Amino acid sequence: MKSIFTIAMLLTAANACGHSMSPITFGGKDKPLESISVTGSVVVPITVGSEITQDFIITVDGQEVDRLQIDEGQYRQADIPVKLNEPNRLEKHEVCSIGVGLSINTRICTQVKAYWLQRKSE
Repeated sequence: MKSIFTIAMLLTAANACGHSMSPITFGGKDKPLESISVTGSVVVPITVGSEITQDFIITVDGQEVDRLQIDEGQYRQADIPVKLNEPNRLEKHEVCSIGVGLSINTRICTQVKAYWLQRKSE
């Protein structure tokens, strides 16, 4: 009985956070124009929302790159640069928003697929 109560409390607390982020994916075969870079980086536009006033850490591949404060019921947009590592190779990266300051920290991520197109020198 105690474990059922604990699970119910966790689910209720998680729903109270109301954290959202979009898009879930960026680039790849479905959107090749946004995934090709000639500069070695892509800019991933994200929208983060919250049902409560909350701070969010924005990370790229686990490294903090920005912080946002979102007011209750609001959405904020941010353009997050993602540096590519190797030319002429498909790379996968992850942009995440992590809600902090509550008993349960939420985390939502966007999967990034990008390609750094670079001509080979002759």
